[in-house]
Amino acid sequence: MLLYARRQGRIRIARPGMVLMRAVISGSMAVCVFYALSRLPMSTAYSVQFSGPLFAAGLSTVVLGERVGWRRWIGIAVGFAGILIILRPGVTDFNSGYLASLAVAVLFACNAMILRTVGGGEPGGALVAAHVIGILGFSLPMLPSVYIEPDWPDLGWMFVTGLLMSSGHFFLVQALRWAPVSSVSAFQYTQLVWGLLFGVLLFDDFPDAMAVGGTVLVVGSAVYVGMAQPSSKTDEPVDI
Repeated sequence: MLLYARRQGRIRIARPGMVLMRAVISGSMAVCVFYALSRLPMSTAYSVQFSGPLFAAGLSTVVLGERVGWRRWIGIAVGFAGILIILRPGVTDFNSGYLASLAVAVLFACNAMILRTVGGGEPGGALVAAHVIGILGFSLPMLPSVYIEPDWPDLGWMFVTGLLMSSGHFFLVQALRWAPVSSVSAFQYTQLVWGLLFGVLLFDDFPDAMAVGGTVLVVGSAVYVGMAQPSSKTDEPVDI
């Protein structure tokens, strides 16, 4: 990504403080994600973490001055209702994994605010590089205590995973710079479907009817919020 940015002649970082903050947030998110997945079923962890777009849509009204509109607020409220159905406070056994997942959601919203704030002032490659460096910076100190030497097939999967994550995050950066946070964040809810699917296929983690119902509410509200008519002068795309 940095090589791409250099070829575009835009490697200069205009706001290093914001880029550094993004790296710290990204590293913290990675640690919380891994911890949550170690304490919760994949479907549950994903569902809680993806309340992040709801926080982002709400924060965008305060931090960025985006006018979400009453229709979108209804969609956000329905999404939160879906999250509560998944969590079922007072029914499920609450542990630190839920707190880690909620931390991921809040950190995601903060990251979205940073990306939208810097707009076209920073090269996309540098923003993605900050994300990767932040994850490495927070993860490497933990490596000695949990290190398992990977074989060649594992290394191949690691390479593919890194490539997919970097590419996906690059497109996310561009989307958040071109479109309202409330719209982009909402469409990320579709990842919940993939989280549930992979949980079933890879880990035999079958969600119950309540979890499926809550997820349907979350995804449905996300699509509605994303398709609702924007009503903000900040909705114009940012030149990149």
